[in-house]
Amino acid sequence: MPTVPQYTPVPGGFVTAQQLGEQYVIEGWWLNPEPSDFDKPCSQPVYHLIADGPDEALKLVAEFVTDLADFTRNV
Repeated sequence: MPTVPQYTPVPGGFVTAQQLGEQYVIEGWWLNPEPSDFDKPCSQPVYHLIADGPDEALKLVAEFVTDLADFTRNV
């Protein structure tokens, strides 16, 4: 069975994967470089989907890494 990374850094953000039973919640997070309160870094969820197993979760992590990198380049 493939191992799904729990945390994948992306320039300008990160992707997380959390296993819930047989499913995985995959989320893409954007790091706000200009938060209103500089003492508290700000991250915001950009995407989230549920995968039905590790193979689908790995595909979603790869897709989210690409999509999030594109998103952060255009913000």
